[in-house]
Amino acid sequence: MAGHRRTRLAPGEMFPAHDAGYRVSYPTLRQGIRVRVIERGELGAAPILFLSGWGSSVFGWRKNMPAVADAGFRAIAADLKGSGLSDKPIGEPEYTSEAMISHVGEILDALSLERAALAGHSLAASLAYRFARRNVARVSSIVMMSPVGHAGLPHLGLYRLLTPRALRRLTPALCRRQLIEIALRRVYAGSNEFTEQEVDEYWAPSQFREFAIAQRDILHAFNWHEPVEGILSIPALLILGGKDHLVGTDAIATYGKAIPDLEVRVVEGAGHAVPEQSADAVNSALIRFLRSHQ
Repeated sequence: MAGHRRTRLAPGEMFPAHDAGYRVSYPTLRQGIRVRVIERGELGAAPILFLSGWGSSVFGWRKNMPAVADAGFRAIAADLKGSGLSDKPIGEPEYTSEAMISHVGEILDALSLERAALAGHSLAASLAYRFARRNVARVSSIVMMSPVGHAGLPHLGLYRLLTPRALRRLTPALCRRQLIEIALRRVYAGSNEFTEQEVDEYWAPSQFREFAIAQRDILHAFNWHEPVEGILSIPALLILGGKDHLVGTDAIATYGKAIPDLEVRVVEGAGHAVPEQSADAVNSALIRFLRSHQ
């Protein structure tokens, strides 16, 4: 990729800058953490809250929110703490599984949402599942895209070994633009379909030193091996990319045992970044699911 920019996008340049179709707010949660929230659609419409995975932000839903809002829903996305333009508290206790589950509840509270549909990608997909298991009355339905966090994470031991606590303050130096390009190519199943602007958007949050440290803390503190247990009796949709290197099709059977009426959509040719790489297929399945369970 030639001709890329040498400096990171300023916060005011980051998505959804200059797009009047979005409402942007920064509510302060009960624990004092401020998060960035973006919305499209009518305020009185049925709400769906989009949650992004590790290292990602609301930018990851740019190809999905307009279609969902146009279909008659209130599409909301929030940067989880440690990510995007939300606050980035430092310390592993902030990013344990239980702390992150409580964090999702605080976001719903701040938005005055007693009940909403949840859509999560990657780590946030398993986070949405865990929140629903513990707070089923607050979740009308759940959409899990490329869920990571119930069957471990490939090379997790190596990632933890390379980022010991003694060196955590040095992790910001790892956030090079070239590394973002490599990571995107990986989650796009080896494809170069992403643009220079998209690389810049994913690179931008690393201008804050706390970002890299927070992502390191999540790697170490979150339980990536929590088993899928119990029965979750709400409408649920699982979307996987057929070439996802992080999630195998065995996830279908794993979640199917816990969710009796689980609907499954495998998008052939797509990688881990399925909501971005195959937005049309994802939007079609998502809107059909939401309408059928509204």
